[in-house]
Amino acid sequence: MLGCAESGNSGTPADAGGAGGMLPAATGGVSATGGKGATGGGGGTGGSTGAATSNWTKEATADWIMLLHVGASWTFKETPIDPQSPMVVCNIPDLPTTAKVVGTAEVPDDTGAIVEAVLYQPLCSTDQYAVYGSKDSLSGNLVDLSTQTLSADSVILCAPPAEGLVFGEQSQYKWTRAADQTVPAGTFTDCWERRPAPVYDTSGTITITYCRGVGIVSYEFTADNVRGELVSRT
Repeated sequence: MLGCAESGNSGTPADAGGAGGMLPAATGGVSATGGKGATGGGGGTGGSTGAATSNWTKEATADWIMLLHVGASWTFKETPIDPQSPMVVCNIPDLPTTAKVVGTAEVPDDTGAIVEAVLYQPLCSTDQYAVYGSKDSLSGNLVDLSTQTLSADSVILCAPPAEGLVFGEQSQYKWTRAADQTVPAGTFTDCWERRPAPVYDTSGTITITYCRGVGIVSYEFTADNVRGELVSRT
């Protein structure tokens, strides 16, 4: 899962086009390759490492809808929604259901300005995304790890949550206020459900629940018969 507009287990988000181009010198090197697109934060092995900056520290992002500081990670436990039916699971060996921020880099944003981004690696994936913005307004691009370039399309990851708000461009998503969430990692407040707007929800219901200062606390993909709940975070 990536930020606030993740793809499903078999796809990659693709919202309105933005500025791509070479990655300037990264704070940490990028080393992971390949991978299967998945929803949720970043996860897996390898990746980049980098020093935190004032823009991406735990303190600076503590009240964000997605707590995107360098070193952040989210580990989930997955169970079938319907215990009588098979569940689609990660098919990449040695990649747990953990998502994490693996470093920082300077990248062009959707206006072409150079900004600092965090490098976010989704669970069950070796892909990385350069995520930039602040608080509840975040965008990003998939990183081509072999060429150190960004995808041509920027992705609107999230907009400030508000009941019934539809956001995004080529793909659209809708916020709905959620009750307090209790998962193995704890009980969290100020929570929101994000689903694709109905016209885009063609592959089964995808529901992702975020709580402020934490990020994703649970997700359900009915097409894959998967429910994930947060069990630990850093």
